[in-house]
Amino acid sequence: MKAITLQEVPALKAADIRRYEENRYYVGNAATDQRIDYILKQSDEDYMNLHNEVVKRENNKAAQAAEKQANLIAERKATGKSKKTYRAEYDALMADYKATKNMESYKKARSIAKFAF
Repeated sequence: MKAITLQEVPALKAADIRRYEENRYYVGNAATDQRIDYILKQSDEDYMNLHNEVVKRENNKAAQAAEKQANLIAERKATGKSKKTYRAEYDALMADYKATKNMESYKKARSIAKFAF
């Protein structure tokens, strides 16, 4: 998502109001009127700050997810095995578990699942 400036606020407010009007049938008149009133009563600066806070939180979530994925990839690469190798090992362990109900195979498969998928 992208942070907005004070000049972009009126267009975004109008877009939000249009979106609420389109959903009036599904949400109901009272709820729609409350949402529209809330947007109209907010100052442009408050609306901008609220939107930018949401953008900041979403961007932080995306950055944390990307960092987590990068750490997982680095951890897998440090073991020297490829994703394909882990997947084959996982499939073999799960097949053994399904055939023999061996919990050790299941636990081992679950421990390497993060590298296999």
